[in-house]
Amino acid sequence: MATQDYVIITPEKMDANSFGFTKTRDNQYGGKMTGLVYNDQRFYLKFRGKAPFGIGTKMNDTGYNIQINVTDENIQKAFEEFDAYILKNGQTHYTNWGIPVNKTKGKSNSVHIAEMYKSTLKFPMIKKNKGTPDEELVVNPDYPAYIQASIPTKKDQPNVFACDFFDSNGNQITEMEFMSTEERKTAKGRSVCDAVPNMSEVTLLLRASSVWGGPQGFGVSWQVAQARVYPPVALPKGKWVGDDDNDDDDDSENVRPSGNLLADDDAPTTQKTDDEVEKTTDDVTSDDEVVEAEAEPVPEPEPVKPRRVLRPRRT
Repeated sequence: MATQDYVIITPEKMDANSFGFTKTRDNQYGGKMTGLVYNDQRFYLKFRGKAPFGIGTKMNDTGYNIQINVTDENIQKAFEEFDAYILKNGQTHYTNWGIPVNKTKGKSNSVHIAEMYKSTLKFPMIKKNKGTPDEELVVNPDYPAYIQASIPTKKDQPNVFACDFFDSNGNQITEMEFMSTEERKTAKGRSVCDAVPNMSEVTLLLRASSVWGGPQGFGVSWQVAQARVYPPVALPKGKWVGDDDNDDDDDSENVRPSGNLLADDDAPTTQKTDDEVEKTTDDVTSDDEVVEAEAEPVPEPEPVKPRRVLRPRRT
């Protein structure tokens, strides 16, 4: 039997100091890419969260990605420690990683490199004092932090994912429908693929392809290796599901408050355990068959800001 040459970790248990770096090589964008390992092994990060926008597109509609909310404070802390570790090493190995040195007077190179780092844990931003001399970009406290991963596609087949997607019962999703280019122009914030509807819960196996570095900055490229999708729970349309058998004359306490959601989408009502998603990762399509996004030293697109229509209106 072949020896397993990878390890699956979770944010709650990962130790930032257990990450290490392998060979650095040039990439096609004129920058550098450095391999990333965990305890000297190839690794996958298993992470579950809500995908508010389902599957989105990259800048200029050149590929696909998925954004997962990070609401647990312990998981946020784990990603912050990971970011701090990558940043610290970037400040040490900036020349080897292809990060340009600071040329601004009065600014230290460490501060310069920190400003160039594209963190794994991201926060929705909002402009404060917009239109005034004091305008600044600050974290929007109304929405949660998130991480973002690219979804690899097969060469010459931009709408065929090179990674496995499973439904809530653990069955592989083999047929997917994508929005047309025209539909996407008027569907901002909506999932472009029916396999992952907006507000789905998703368990992901992510691989950190590499640390990329270049004139635009540096950061870690995350790719989806496998995904298991739990669509949001919704009431069936055109069918009454309430039970009237025990209705009393005075049912004022049973009236649903106006404007509140009847179903809680935070977790599926019925589901199998996440462990069932761990199909052998050796089945993931090999690198020579996919369009790699592991070293993409270009500015990350601004995340699609969450639309308030996705949230229940408070009364």
